[in-house]
Amino acid sequence: MLGPGVNLARVPWCGRLYEYLGEDPVLAGALVAAIIRGVQSNNVSACVKHYLANSQEFSRNNMDALISDRALHELYYPAYERAIDAGVGSFMVAVNAINHEENSASTATLSHIFETAGFQGFCMTDWAGINLPNASAAAWAGTSVEMPRGYQYQYLPQFIANGSVPLTVIDTLVTRVLTAAAGVGLLDTPAQPAQRNVNSIVSSDAHTRLARRVAEESAVLLKNDVIGGSPVLPIDPHTVKSILVLGDETTVVGCGSGQVQLPYVVTPQEGIYRFFNGNASRPVNCTLFPDVDFFQDGARCVTVSDIAACCELCTHTDGCNAWTLVPNANCPGQPMPQPSGQCFLKPDTRGRTAHPGLTSGTCAPLPPGPVPITYNVGNDSAIVASLAAQADLVVAVVTPGQGCEGADRTNLSLPDWQNSMVAAAAAANARTVVVTRCAGACLMPWIGAVPAVVQHAFAGQEAGTAIANVLFGVVNPSGKLALSFPVKETDTWIQQQPQQYPGVLQDGFYQVEYSEELLVGYRWFDAKSIQPLFPFGFGLSYSTFAFDTLNVTGVVSSTSVTTIEFNVCNTAGPSGAEVAQLYISHPAAAGEPPRVLRDFTKVALGPDACEHVMFTLSVDDVRIWTGSWTVVPGQYGVHIGPSSSDLPLSGSFSVVA
Repeated sequence: MLGPGVNLARVPWCGRLYEYLGEDPVLAGALVAAIIRGVQSNNVSACVKHYLANSQEFSRNNMDALISDRALHELYYPAYERAIDAGVGSFMVAVNAINHEENSASTATLSHIFETAGFQGFCMTDWAGINLPNASAAAWAGTSVEMPRGYQYQYLPQFIANGSVPLTVIDTLVTRVLTAAAGVGLLDTPAQPAQRNVNSIVSSDAHTRLARRVAEESAVLLKNDVIGGSPVLPIDPHTVKSILVLGDETTVVGCGSGQVQLPYVVTPQEGIYRFFNGNASRPVNCTLFPDVDFFQDGARCVTVSDIAACCELCTHTDGCNAWTLVPNANCPGQPMPQPSGQCFLKPDTRGRTAHPGLTSGTCAPLPPGPVPITYNVGNDSAIVASLAAQADLVVAVVTPGQGCEGADRTNLSLPDWQNSMVAAAAAANARTVVVTRCAGACLMPWIGAVPAVVQHAFAGQEAGTAIANVLFGVVNPSGKLALSFPVKETDTWIQQQPQQYPGVLQDGFYQVEYSEELLVGYRWFDAKSIQPLFPFGFGLSYSTFAFDTLNVTGVVSSTSVTTIEFNVCNTAGPSGAEVAQLYISHPAAAGEPPRVLRDFTKVALGPDACEHVMFTLSVDDVRIWTGSWTVVPGQYGVHIGPSSSDLPLSGSFSVVA
């Protein structure tokens, strides 16, 4: 599996942030290790990517990341090292250069994983990741596989023949591939091609439940004001007379090689409808569009007998609202006696094009329920204001669009029409709840006008069900932000300087200077005393949590550790979960950011319950890179709390060299 991706969120506009794991190496390292262990427990080899410093999509193929040795060791190597600790089978080597060396041929960065970190698997390139002058150097450096085919490695026999690449190097490259295969049991498992139909439908009810749980637990409650003596969320469903849903319906995955081809998508409107009405069925009555295709790459294909069967199938499939029938064709692996056709199931009518011979259709709407639920796209502020004024509750869903491979966002703003939509709805209805679907950070110019905001990123096929369960209190949100949200564009560490992003073109490469050094994300905001809109690690709950009774014991040395103990209590509200976060501060002589994350744990607590939490700190947690790992002796700070800017418990400990 070509994942997980673990590049740090250095560029707030990076198009692939939806694939990556945040702005902090400790967080990213913990997450990537857990993903790898889960994937490989199923005899599938994981491939961590994109090594190294593929922090932007703009000109990634001709970008040269200029990074200090200290930043490499303290920020950019650690998550990949945790991947190695978890036993990852392979690395995907990025297409960009780093410090004037092509990644696939960089002896410095590849020797770090092979020799320093002890990686036993193999390296493959990202697509077209080797330039011909570097083909032999890539082999020497340790790149085993050129993807997607041997554009430059086709010359390896020639290099072997002329002695520039000896067979001992080839043996090592092949051995690494076999080692990765053996690590997940592939060499012990007989091939069974008949059981490997890639067109098989393998989704199950268990998969659906897991997708819903992931979507529920990833919801981050950013704002929840009190109106009339009570928080706006959760909403008591018994008090709601009518609901208006505005904005985005189906932006729940990114695009590019990290895109997931979903079997269906539950829209917010549908999720809320089913919350109130259960699995009410739609009438089988489709509107037909002859000679039209709703083309959506990767749409699920089912072989059916005719147009009526395709209409009925879509109508009875959750998340399917539109379809296209290709006549006289079977879906791969699904034979059916003629006549038959390929029925492609789709969440909406995107991709509408003229296509003679095809027939597309849309399903009938859901029947009315006891609570009227109206949907409007929201691109006309006057209509939004009128509809919002008539509704008891407004749910506005906003997104800057899909994050995408090959292109960065141009800014952190939402589309103007969406900002106008939220402003118009909030002005007309005080009970306007905003759901943001932002792969990275988003600017929120309307934040003071709305009482509640939930960040739901790209939550997948069950997003609509999950957001309904969060809004109406079936689920108590417990998600935390993996990156900081700035108030305005110029607040970030990328200071509108082309040297930092997108780079300065020189000798065919965009030279990108990582001049912010260690000050990425919350480290920048803390160092510059800039208040973010929402800080790293932030996320509210319907419960109220308290941290108390901090006890710090022990000294950090080469033979001893410091132990940090404290309590987390659920002091009000329903059962919920809090993420306790441990940050440390170094002595000034170390030259570190004000605080850095060193550990975290999620604590589930019932009403009025407390849990005792313990962390330990070792030499590895306090060392800094000065050409080698160095420990600065002295007094260190320890800070505990629910986010990087809310740390109610503070203490200190000693470090001796």
